[in-house]
This record gives sequence, structure tokens and C-alpha cells, in this order.
Amino acid sequence: EDVSRCGMFFEGFGVDHLHSKLFPMHGTGDLEGWRNIESSNNNQFFPTYPGFLSSNDSNRANDDDLSKLAESIRASYQDGNHKV
Repeated sequence: EDVSRCGMFFEGFGVDHLHSKLFPMHGTGDLEGWRNIESSNNNQFFPTYPGFLSSNDSNRANDDDLSKLAESIRASYQDGNHKV
């Protein structure tokens, strides 16, 4: 009830696979069509799993760093290594 959207979370990055989970976004059932839902910018980082998931926005990563990471991912799949 009162759910018209869901959030997708990925976890399990320290292993050879990941887990994708869908969570209902309660309080979105009365939305008239699509619109952006504002979120606070929260830079809180946990080096280990704190026991809960959060969907807060954060600062955008540097475009150069993102480009290098994307290239590394592409290269790992081209050579069959699959390790970034």
C-alpha cells in the first residue's frame, strides 16, 4: 500500500558476486506521474556494513576518476580477467 516506486540496492562487493535487492518506497503511492523526489546530501561513509542500507544522495565522484574506473572495467572484460 502507498507504494508506487521501489529502490534498488546492490551489495556484496567484496566477493565474486553481488546481491541486488528491491525495497518498496512507502509514501509514494499518491504521486501523479513521475517527479524527482528531493533527498538530502549526506556524505556519511561506513568502511564496514553498519547493519542498514541508506538511499541518501552524496557528492558526485570526479569525472576523471569515473572515466578511469570505467576504462578499467572495460579493459578487464576485454582481456577476460574480470578483476578491477
